[in-house]
Amino acid sequence: MTERRIWAIFLIAVGIVVFAFARQISTFKSSAWARFYRQYPKAAAKNPLSVHAGTERSIRLGALMWRIVGAAIVFNGVIRL
Repeated sequence: MTERRIWAIFLIAVGIVVFAFARQISTFKSSAWARFYRQYPKAAAKNPLSVHAGTERSIRLGALMWRIVGAAIVFNGVIRL
């Protein structure tokens, strides 16, 4: 196996993992931002989108974004094969 092929397989594996765990990654990040904004109310006052941190809608949107990222990583790996 060439180094290029190994990188391609690695990218495909990472992309699949990101795609599979998109919901968990999104939940983790959104709840972390919600905790941050509860801890620092001045920061929340400066960011009008802070009220959405930790909501189900925010988690679903984040999961969609992470699925797109995972698919892009897989696609990059497939191109390198």
